[in-house]
Amino acid sequence: MKLLNFLNESLPKRLYHGTVGELVFKPGVLYLTPKKSAASVFGTDPFLTMGRVGKAHTYEIKAKYGQAKDINDIVENALMDDKDVDKVIEQEAAKARKGGYQYMKFSHGGEFDVIVSLYPDQDLEIVE
Repeated sequence: MKLLNFLNESLPKRLYHGTVGELVFKPGVLYLTPKKSAASVFGTDPFLTMGRVGKAHTYEIKAKYGQAKDINDIVENALMDDKDVDKVIEQEAAKARKGGYQYMKFSHGGEFDVIVSLYPDQDLEIVE
């Protein structure tokens, strides 16, 4: 699957985030995807919700324009080397912020694209 290219163009008009409970933007990273059905699973699948309970939500998100660093190869290598992928993504997020990026992107097992917001509290808003 070809990753979306938004280094020189605006992000897709619609991005989604699935979770249990209310979404509050705070510093850190937030995972998004342009595929609504993929996002919704993260609010309903017992494994992916990581034990959290509450009402499942799929949020439509509006994102400010910004450059995205492609970390697909890094994520794939981390998976192949049986590394903690969340930790690897956090490390790459620190590097990307220093490099002036707003987002990172990778493919989730070739099934859908993932866009990681590096500044969710500043760059994202929920579409009502």
